[in-house]
Amino acid sequence: MEECCNHENRATRVYWSRPPSRVVKFSTDGSALGNPRRIGAGGILRNCYGDLIPAFATPHGVGTNNQAELQVACI
Repeated sequence: MEECCNHENRATRVYWSRPPSRVVKFSTDGSALGNPRRIGAGGILRNCYGDLIPAFATPHGVGTNNQAELQVACI
């Protein structure tokens, strides 16, 4: 049986600020497609010039949005 996912899509402009010289910035986020439903986490590491160093995205099974945020904090 196919899982049905009905949710509102919307775009929000987000601004990224560079870290000081010789510093890297690690941005992360966790997401859930409902509570509880499939959860995942991702992150990106950038240097002071905004260059991508590594990035990742990974599924974490089934859980809540709070569990998704905790999972990404534990990576």
